[in-house]
Amino acid sequence: MSELNNIKAVVNDTFKTNIDSKSRKRNNINAIKSFCYVSRKITNIPYQVIGRIIDRNHATVIHHIKDFESLMSQDKQLKEATEFILIKCNNMLGIDNPSYHENIYIYWDGFTIAQKKKLGTLALKFHFDNLKTRSANE
Repeated sequence: MSELNNIKAVVNDTFKTNIDSKSRKRNNINAIKSFCYVSRKITNIPYQVIGRIIDRNHATVIHHIKDFESLMSQDKQLKEATEFILIKCNNMLGIDNPSYHENIYIYWDGFTIAQKKKLGTLALKFHFDNLKTRSANE
């Protein structure tokens, strides 16, 4: 359950929302769907347990995951945000991200200069956060 709470915190932070709220705004719904997708993809925890965290039933979680996969194929920003969440959660849970560097190279040419600067800043922050975590664990 703490894994799911950690994933929920990352999703809330990334989408700048609170998925516990009953808001029906698009950003909040996308955050909920992203949480369901990432939770299932990373932890393989049953749908019922994921649903309990967001106060929904298992059928809603399944629907959110299927719908979210469709949304990601249409919305590039949503896909990038989800990939960022996956990477951050994988690192937080100690799971390797073998495709992380490959994804950067694939998308790099399509980024604007501002996006490249932001990505560089995030990569540095991410790298230093991992160094701090590793040195604290040793």
